[in-house]
Amino acid sequence: MNAQHLQSAQAHILKAVHYREVQAYDGAHKEFLAATRHMLNAAKECPMPLKLSRREQAEKLHRLAEEMKLKQAASSNTRGYNLVAEESGEPTSTLGIEQEEPIRFSEIAGLDEVKEQVRLKVIYPFEHRELAERYRIHAGGGILFYGPPGVGKTLFARAVAGELGVPFFQVKASDILSKFVGEAEKNIAKLFEAARSLEKAVIFIDEVEKLLPKRGATNSSVMPRVVSQILEEVDGFQGRHRGLLLLGNTNTPWLIDEAMLRPGRFDETIYIPMPDSEARREICRMNLVDVPMADDVSLDELALNLDGYSGADIAHFCYRACSMAFMDAIEHGDGRLVTAQDFAYVLERSSPSVSPKTLARFVEFQLSHA
Repeated sequence: MNAQHLQSAQAHILKAVHYREVQAYDGAHKEFLAATRHMLNAAKECPMPLKLSRREQAEKLHRLAEEMKLKQAASSNTRGYNLVAEESGEPTSTLGIEQEEPIRFSEIAGLDEVKEQVRLKVIYPFEHRELAERYRIHAGGGILFYGPPGVGKTLFARAVAGELGVPFFQVKASDILSKFVGEAEKNIAKLFEAARSLEKAVIFIDEVEKLLPKRGATNSSVMPRVVSQILEEVDGFQGRHRGLLLLGNTNTPWLIDEAMLRPGRFDETIYIPMPDSEARREICRMNLVDVPMADDVSLDELALNLDGYSGADIAHFCYRACSMAFMDAIEHGDGRLVTAQDFAYVLERSSPSVSPKTLARFVEFQLSHA
């Protein structure tokens, strides 16, 4: 329920920002009030000190609602709320709204070093704000997660928001560039403005290289304006709002505009590597929980044989082995166990999705941006 209230609050905030932009202050007032109610309900279900943080966010939203009420009263605009809504249209896109349940680091196999990097960069400064300021350590800022496909970069970004217990605003390049051609800059501004209306929030840009390609790398007339708009929004990110955290994800970091990797923007780049042996074993275990397996199946042996496979590869590998037993169970009865032979059969017909050449390119980028 807590996650549902947070999602609803974010949806109402985006609508409120839209109505405020078109000077439909009555609509903005109602949406900010609705967001306030959901944030208060979220606070009821939280332990301390997160409860206090939720209440503070609710108070801020309520103040914004009162501001809209005053502006509506002072406005000389005679158009009604419904008329404005019909002419401008309610924002129907789910841009920026994370619909899935939040997750925690404990639900992600391996990546202990990466988790500790993020704790030092983000979580500890958020949790110990006064102590961090004493040592001139700033909460918030920007982190770019990069690495091969299928290693869990997006999942990790969601887990950061889950660890912090803050709203998660997500934007995908395909959403902006396909649905908002000509209005992409405006929607980017709305997203950041909605996040800033909260005391703390995570903004996650998926497929960063598609939104922020190197200058001159595309013939599109839209992309230069999109790049400029995003740079404007994130420039001086830490100074303007230290309760905001900017996260990005890419499979091709070498395609990103270098201006985005400067301090104050994505000032921290973190490589999400292929899973090591321990992580591969844990991924197998997580994907085989409650599956009826024969005694000859060894998770240690599976982990050894799957060297070079990504987390997504391993999940699919386990699924294929289980599918074989499932089909046999349908045909011959439900007593069929998944055996070591099933895994061996699938392994002979599988290969890693990420080539050594691709991995070498990530190492090269990592060394050049250390």
